[in-house]
Amino acid sequence: MTWKYERIDSAADWITLLGFGLRIDIASISYIIGIPAVISLLISGIPYINRIWDFLTRIWLTCTFVLLIFMEASTPPFIEEYSLRPNRLFVEYLLYPKEVFSMLIEGHKLTLLLTSVISTITVIVAYQFFRKQSITNTPQPKWFERPILVVIIFCLAFLGARSSLQHRPINPSYTAFTNDPLVNSLTLNSTYSLMYAVSQMADEVSSFEALSEDGSRQSDRRNT
Repeated sequence: MTWKYERIDSAADWITLLGFGLRIDIASISYIIGIPAVISLLISGIPYINRIWDFLTRIWLTCTFVLLIFMEASTPPFIEEYSLRPNRLFVEYLLYPKEVFSMLIEGHKLTLLLTSVISTITVIVAYQFFRKQSITNTPQPKWFERPILVVIIFCLAFLGARSSLQHRPINPSYTAFTNDPLVNSLTLNSTYSLMYAVSQMADEVSSFEALSEDGSRQSDRRNT
């Protein structure tokens, strides 16, 4: 927002951006930790199983945290190129790794270096941080407390992920409030923007397959 301040019209828009941005970040965090938190409560205190789950959770949280940082580090050059946060173009370019890497080497050496350094540091720091937060090293809730905590955590994660009591959960179209696509995309974080684009692409593939199957059935009926 500070970087692209000239694109933001008024103080009210700054407040709107911060409000929507907070809701999107809460939704992202709820997606990331909601189910692992529930499972951790269910298996806490069970010998060996909770140690295995603790290790898997540590890997999951480290990977997602690294993804969050990597995507934000990759965002400025993408915005400079396309005036939007990373979207489906980011995914489509991954189908051509040689071309993308050559482009980065030729025109974005500093970006490639900084992103690599930031991602490497994030991996080390995140793994060490989440290792110290091990559930096996902290007091566990009593057995009769776990069902209550599971319901509370699940409801909080569900409400946080939806961030809305309307029919549809919060999404990029919900947070669009100006005619400037870049300003609208600032309400998102880049990981959310990318994952939403991937889900939309998957829906398009599913719709295309459904139409193809329907066309094939109609053709079979005509032939019959």
